[in-house]
This record gives sequence, C-alpha cells and structure tokens, in this order.
Amino acid sequence: MATKPEGTHGSWRAKRELVPPKHAEGLPEPPAELSAAAKREWYRLIGEMDASILSKADRNELARLCVLWSQYEECQEALADGGLIETHTNVKGHSFTAIRAEATLALKIGEQLVRLASRFGLTPAARASIGIKRADNTTANDKKVARFGLRRLK
Repeated sequence: MATKPEGTHGSWRAKRELVPPKHAEGLPEPPAELSAAAKREWYRLIGEMDASILSKADRNELARLCVLWSQYEECQEALADGGLIETHTNVKGHSFTAIRAEATLALKIGEQLVRLASRFGLTPAARASIGIKRADNTTANDKKVARFGLRRLK
C-alpha cells in the first residue's frame, strides 16, 4: 500500500489561509424601499457582521436577506395568533383540517434564510469555513484547544 510523503496529510483547502478582501468603500446603506422591520434587521446584521468583508456590492443580497427575515417574522406572528392548523368546511358541509399557508411559507422562507445567511458568514458552519475571528481574536478551534488542553498542530 502506498503512503503519502511526510507533511502531505489532509486537504490543501484546510491548510490554506483564507484572507477576506478589504473594502475601503464603507458599509452599504439600506435601500429606501425596505420596510421598518427589514431596516431593523439590516442594522442588526451590519452590527454583527465583519465590516472588512462587506462592500456596497453586497447591498442587494443583504436587502433580500432582510426582506426574507421580515416576511418570516410576519408568518410567525400570524401563526402565533391563529395556530398551525385551520379548519375548513366544504360545500357539502364536511369539515377538514389543513396546515395554514403561513406555516408552509415560513418553512420555505426559512430555507432561503439559511442559504443566504451562510453566504454572509452568519451560521456557525459558514464562520468556521472562512475562519472569522471572534471578538477576542481567536477562532472556534483556538477555544477548543484551550478548553481541552490540546496543543496546536503546526
């Protein structure tokens, strides 16, 4: 059985250092047509995200994420008021239950939210894959190393 030469174990992708591009243009402003709920989400996300990876070119994608979030909130509010199931009566007088349209819509919006959020590094897996540093200038792996008393591999 052939073995790999020393120092070639693991993926080349894992070994490369990802450096996000620096943008000097400043943070994008929210589009004027965003609803109040979408604008609240815009400013919340801008505060959470690493400003060095945002540019004005990200404005449309970020706006879409905020609009989806506001729509998701609307669905959740409607479901909180009326529940997940609704009862209908057909023309013959028979009643039946069905899942409310807001529940189905919330599921579809939720899937889109996860996809878009990962593009901006807003999920744990996305942050780990691009190596975003925490506020104390460590990565998630550095925390594990310190917690379990492991030594870093070079």
